[in-house]
Amino acid sequence: MSVIKEILKNPDNSINIAEMFNTILYSNVKSKYIDLILRIFKNDIDEDFLGYDAEDLEEKFFNSFPKMNVDEYRKLDFYKQAFLYEIISCRKDVDWISFNSFMEYNERKLINRKDLSSYKSFDNINEETIAAELKDNNKYLESDVITLYSDDQWLMIKPLTHLSSQKYGANTRWCTASSEDSSPFENYANDGILIYTINRKSGYKVAAYKELSDGDNEMSFWSQTDKRIDSMESELPINLIEIIRNEFQTKIPNKKIINETSSAIEHEMKNVEEKEVSLEGYDSKTGEEKINTLVERFKMIVVKLSEQRGNF
Repeated sequence: MSVIKEILKNPDNSINIAEMFNTILYSNVKSKYIDLILRIFKNDIDEDFLGYDAEDLEEKFFNSFPKMNVDEYRKLDFYKQAFLYEIISCRKDVDWISFNSFMEYNERKLINRKDLSSYKSFDNINEETIAAELKDNNKYLESDVITLYSDDQWLMIKPLTHLSSQKYGANTRWCTASSEDSSPFENYANDGILIYTINRKSGYKVAAYKELSDGDNEMSFWSQTDKRIDSMESELPINLIEIIRNEFQTKIPNKKIINETSSAIEHEMKNVEEKEVSLEGYDSKTGEEKINTLVERFKMIVVKLSEQRGNF
């Protein structure tokens, strides 16, 4: 037996497609998600290779892999040939990140579209994932961002904290959204204006940045894969690009907003402490009035916080 045949027959060198997906998705993945990803790949093949015959697909393969083993390739049926091409053509890494997020959100009951059999593409997955992501973020991070624009299709925000940058920058390769290191976000937020724009329907995201510390007037746009792109390549509507340009003219770094707001809170808290009187030895009626006064005072702090952020 030839060496190559020994290699091919060695079970250590073989992998089942379902096993492969079970490996690259998160631990203890449920079988329903393996079934879902296999069906999406099948649908992709049906769409991507519609109208192709065996010769067309072989030419496509040969253009990418001119030294491929044609004889072995031809032993595969058409579907396996197409499936192989789909896998080795490297589906975007953000799709895999999004799929993992989709599974997590679905287990947490945050996905609106419950019927997994209704998903036909990664676009369907991305659409539901971004909707769940925004729903989840809004519950906890509303005060950690400045919303510059919002409608049924688009959301544009300035992240003020590393956590909000992580959450709204999820399913991207942006260093400012890294969960492992907060320093890139801190550096960008201190030195310039950072803006995220999100398509609510497709999950598509674009980051825009303007450096302020060195007097550089250039603004940059970044794709989800962290590739620098031209503003016209960003797929953003003209009105959103104009909002970004106008925001860049404010010359207020993201961190300055949160720092000045924090200072305002500290000042208000100090006022509360100075005006607060001891509640020891009070009768129930007087004590209740004092507590209500403090509650109202804290409500005023929250209002002032909202107003301060709204003025930037």
